[in-house]
Amino acid sequence: MNSAKLGPLYLRGLSMMQIARQIGRSFGYVRGRLRREGIASRTNSEGVHLATRATPIAPSELLMEIIDGLLLGDASIEAGAIGSRLCLTQTIKHFPWIEQVRGQLEAFGLELGDVDVAPGFTTIKGKRYCRNAAKGFRTRSYLFLTQERERWYPGGEKHVPADVRLTPQSIAHWYFGDGTVGCKGYHAKFCTDSFTKMEVQMLMHRMREELGWSPLLELRNRILLCRMYDRQCLLEMVKSRTPSCFVHKLKLRVEYKRLVLSDIQREEFIGLRRLNWSLGRLSKHFGLTKSAVRSLCVQYGLGGRRGELGRAKWK
Repeated sequence: MNSAKLGPLYLRGLSMMQIARQIGRSFGYVRGRLRREGIASRTNSEGVHLATRATPIAPSELLMEIIDGLLLGDASIEAGAIGSRLCLTQTIKHFPWIEQVRGQLEAFGLELGDVDVAPGFTTIKGKRYCRNAAKGFRTRSYLFLTQERERWYPGGEKHVPADVRLTPQSIAHWYFGDGTVGCKGYHAKFCTDSFTKMEVQMLMHRMREELGWSPLLELRNRILLCRMYDRQCLLEMVKSRTPSCFVHKLKLRVEYKRLVLSDIQREEFIGLRRLNWSLGRLSKHFGLTKSAVRSLCVQYGLGGRRGELGRAKWK
């Protein structure tokens, strides 16, 4: 597309970012072409005036569920002169999730711009952290997002509202943003470190009342799902929505399997234990965890501690 075609698009009301996406080029490329064509950039007031003339978005309940799930995680809402903007950035390895969310938001008519974050250092609460390169998006300003900002940022600080939506859609995005797998799949965690204890207690109470889960509170103010039923429900919610970059978060154990050794392995296990092998040595030899070795010792009547041979038949 030559420069003669960029001017009419810009004068028609499209932004530079919209034109860049339409022609498949960068924002800087479009700005340079418009400058060479002699077209001046809009002032901030002209941009705000143009934004207020645009057709407002009437958010659906599904859209609000997605936004609540993102805000429970890493997303934020930036205040503007008229409307506000939803912003989400992630490290480059999480780019498939960014593209998935972008597609969902654009399906509801939201316009998004790209955000690229260069690697460097950032300071949070007086501490200096290394920042990796990241990609993300930022929506244009919308009036309904201003209402959401007032709901999520009373007094200018982010707080979890009492009416936050806890649905399969919102919980899935929350888990992708701030969830993790622990204890080799026996725990699912939500990293709610930045929330207040009152907010975490509120979320746990709603999980019990609305979802039938039994969440626990970790020392670091994190929500922990240990019960198998809870992990099964969570897995059903997120499995069909999981992008390729978060497949590892599906490694939750949803059934208990009793460890059974073959006859040869059992005889070897019993013989080595009778030779006073420790649980750690046995775990390395058989490629098992110490908990599994301890369970086998109890199962075969060999005791659970070093030097303890258990039942009288082994004496």
